[in-house]
Amino acid sequence: MVPILILLIAAAEVVLLVRAGALLGGMPVLLLLLVTGAIGWLLLRSRHASEIPQIIVSALAGRLRRDKAVAHESHFILGALLLLLPGVLTDLAGVYLLLRYFIHSRRSPRKRGPRSRSGARPREETIDVDFKVLDEDDDSQ
Repeated sequence: MVPILILLIAAAEVVLLVRAGALLGGMPVLLLLLVTGAIGWLLLRSRHASEIPQIIVSALAGRLRRDKAVAHESHFILGALLLLLPGVLTDLAGVYLLLRYFIHSRRSPRKRGPRSRSGARPREETIDVDFKVLDEDDDSQ
């Protein structure tokens, strides 16, 4: 199924590039491909190149959905990688993932989730409760 999907995406990319070339001309389309590729390379090289192996291992181990921080960083890395690939669809998908990454990064901490009294953000499987310890001898409940 995956090879067929890759072939369909590649065929759609070729059709879109040919149509864009016919509409805009060859030089603007070539410049667009070179600029988006360079942007993807610069973004990837800027700060996240060392995290790629960790994200690949997490994805293969099935931890990507559970670890929100790794999933968040994977948006950046996958978006930059998609910008590296030549094509209109991959560029649009890369820009979409990068926008998700940057919008999520700019949110204030209050919008990202609740915090406990200590100021730390609890993990999803954490239940934050208040409790009072009663003496067993105390009958005035």
